[in-house]
Amino acid sequence: MENKFKLSPLEKIGDFKNIMSILEELIFNSVMKDDNPKYSIFHGCFDWHSCVHGHWALFRIARINNSPLFDNHIQIILKKYTPENITKELEYLFNNPNFEIPYGYAWFLRFYMDYAQYITSKGEKELPLRIIADKISNDLFNYLLIKGISPTEGEYNNPCWALAQLYSYYIYINEPDKASSISVILDSSCKYPLSFDLDETSEQFFSLFGNWIYAISIIHPQSLSLALQNHPCLSIEPFDLKDSVHHLGILWSRAWTLKALSNPTNQLSETDRLKYSKCYLDHITKAISVHNTIQAHQKYQDYSSYYAYDHWVPQFIIYALTDGL
Repeated sequence: MENKFKLSPLEKIGDFKNIMSILEELIFNSVMKDDNPKYSIFHGCFDWHSCVHGHWALFRIARINNSPLFDNHIQIILKKYTPENITKELEYLFNNPNFEIPYGYAWFLRFYMDYAQYITSKGEKELPLRIIADKISNDLFNYLLIKGISPTEGEYNNPCWALAQLYSYYIYINEPDKASSISVILDSSCKYPLSFDLDETSEQFFSLFGNWIYAISIIHPQSLSLALQNHPCLSIEPFDLKDSVHHLGILWSRAWTLKALSNPTNQLSETDRLKYSKCYLDHITKAISVHNTIQAHQKYQDYSSYYAYDHWVPQFIIYALTDGL
């Protein structure tokens, strides 16, 4: 029997609605699990940050797809956002000041932006999760100002991902002064020991060079060309993955950077943008092949598949396909 979570190759950028329809069920099932009862809202997807970007993915999918099924799932999710549950989430954050910062905090801000866009598109004005977003943005702002930017830090501690999301959040809530004040810590002229070439052996889910370039594309797009010139790469082609759980996300995180580099607004040459666009589609094709192999050989709900892949990689897929929408 053909696995219902098998994905078809992407023929062009933006051709992803069928993929989102398939992944939405996978993500919703993961979000609804009770893996961590100590969290009142974000208790599925094995861990807090994965559940946060699971909630984000459901709102992103529902926001850009007009589907009664997706809206029904969102209504189920919205019932979790009660005053009591929000208070409990806040209390946990206050009592655990180092919890999920910066990685989980960054994902919460990305989640809040899509949540708020979805809610307001339905004519609603109440945004009860804003109180959590305010605390998280303030804490992350102070954290990044003190710590600064070190793009070579891996995965959960990587500040570039957090900076990109915090900056975007301040732009979204119309606080340009805060966006400007946090943007100065990103130095796009520095030369770091980074390149796309390191990703193949890193066994990480983030491309460290990709994260830095991605942040520049959002905050200092006029500096992209110089940053790329200062960090030449032998190859930006997709590659075979290492036997590592985290490496299952690397092609997708590279893909969303390549997508940003193919954006016509980024001031790169048309030749470069076309090169990055082709490479983006090549990454998607390769990563979809990996996805289908996993789904074909591991039964859904099987613990090893859920732990290694199902609870988090589908959200990376959604981000790589829909970033910028």
